[in-house]
Formats: sequence, C-alpha cells, structure tokens
Amino acid sequence: MHTLAAAVLLALSPADDPKQPPELGRVRFGRELDAGLAEAQRAERPAFLLFQEIPGCQTCRDFGGGPLSHPLLVEAIETCFVPIAIHNNAGGADADALKRFGEPAWNNPVVRIVRPQDERDLVPRVAGDWTRLALGTAMVEALVAAKKPIPEALGLLVAEDRAHARGLR
Repeated sequence: MHTLAAAVLLALSPADDPKQPPELGRVRFGRELDAGLAEAQRAERPAFLLFQEIPGCQTCRDFGGGPLSHPLLVEAIETCFVPIAIHNNAGGADADALKRFGEPAWNNPVVRIVRPQDERDLVPRVAGDWTRLALGTAMVEALVAAKKPIPEALGLLVAEDRAHARGLR
C-alpha cells in the first residue's frame, strides 16, 4: 500500500476510539492471549505481545503516543504480526500471562515477538529502549527469523532511523 494512502487509512482507523488507552497507541490489540496465539498460528504470523501498564506512567504513554502510533509501524504490526496487549498491572488472565512469560508486574513497556507454536522469542525482548528504531529493528529481525517478508516501508523506516541515529542525515 502506498505510504500516503496507509497514513490516510490509519488516520481514519478505529484505533482513534477515544476509549482506547493512550498507552496502546493506534494499534488494534487483541486482549485474549490464547485466542491471539491461536490466530497467529492459523495466520502463520508471529505474535506481537505488548506488556504494558494501563493506565500507565509517562514512559508508557510516550511509547503509545510515539512508536505505537507511527503509521508505518502500526500498519506493520497489524499486518505482519498478531498484536496482543497484556496489562502488567491487572489481575486475572493478565497476571497469568505475566507469570507464563516471566514478565514483572508494574513494569515499563515490554514487547515480545514470539512464535505462536511454542511461545519462544524470535528476537530479544524490547525493553528499556522505547524508540521507534528499537521497535522497528526488533520487528524487522523477527520477520527475518520467521522467514517472512519485510514490508518495504518498514525496511526503509528502520534504515532511515539508523542513518539518523548515526548522524548521517
């Protein structure tokens, strides 16, 4: 899809729902871990797990309003992965998911990209670096590890961010 067209479609996205917590950005996340993993396996896509504090601290809101709201990252998360949000400050199924993946409660955002068949990480967890470059790089590396195509726009965005980080732009 043309980048401008994707940006326009995302501008009209249901993720603009005022009820969606800002910590989730503009990504349409599923909330049921097992159903999401089953969908990822059926669709032959990696699962994109966001362990996020909701309501959350400023870091959580910044991650939602930054990388998780960038149109090209949102498009790639929703089309190349099955996104699942796990509240790291809630009980019930969310608390069970934290235990299952060994994630701490009340933590800053963590992204895990896993193979749905065995829940193994395709890349190291994204934590501590909540930049667009860190998230985009993990997404590209996960797609490579899963032997899936990398959307051209995602590859270009990561290359541009890398060049900018090195001071080449």
